[in-house]
Amino acid sequence: MVDVHIKNRLRDLLSDSGMTYEDVVGASTEVVIFGSRAVDMHRPDSDLDVLLVDAKTDRLRVAGVDCVILRSEELASSLWLGSELASHIAEYGKWIKGFGSWRHQVRISDRAAMRKQARIVGLLMRAPKWWSKLHPVFHTKYKLTIRRELQRLDLLRRKIPVPPTYTLDSDWDQHRSGSDSLLEVAATLPVNSPAFHLAKICIDSSNRCLPARCSSNPTD
Repeated sequence: MVDVHIKNRLRDLLSDSGMTYEDVVGASTEVVIFGSRAVDMHRPDSDLDVLLVDAKTDRLRVAGVDCVILRSEELASSLWLGSELASHIAEYGKWIKGFGSWRHQVRISDRAAMRKQARIVGLLMRAPKWWSKLHPVFHTKYKLTIRRELQRLDLLRRKIPVPPTYTLDSDWDQHRSGSDSLLEVAATLPVNSPAFHLAKICIDSSNRCLPARCSSNPTD
């Protein structure tokens, strides 16, 4: 169940955008809070991540709310049930409305891991060409992104739901010896030598400069 303060935050954010809680939540068959606020590991300015099922609209623009809108039939599809997001919500989501019977059918697919791998490979292969031209602040942010994505890939390959970002960071903070396992993950990627070298830099840098202590703005 969702804490009252999360419901109240959603109510306030909707009201600030000219909508009512009843119009959005009342019109949906399921409403789920996920991400960092669902596990109470968020910054004051973190968005409220919300899944709406069968909402009246296909798009909802609300400041401070990051909204995913699906139809009931999509929840039964193999693409959804095997996805990274579905497994995350099934494991960490807090239901405001509905029961989420679909979550018992969630099984992380090989496709989810391959999609994550493709994203990381793309990031690593492109970056060396323009790395030297980037401001150090962007270097730090990019390194954090790579390290976090490698963590997520490792979990997806092991069929483990990916937790919110701050949980990833906290785990990294407490178990920095995990850099060896991330290097093993990076070694399996189909990348060239410069890209693999960048992956090693990203992992090593995360050991020395953790998100909570870095001067740049980390991603949520």
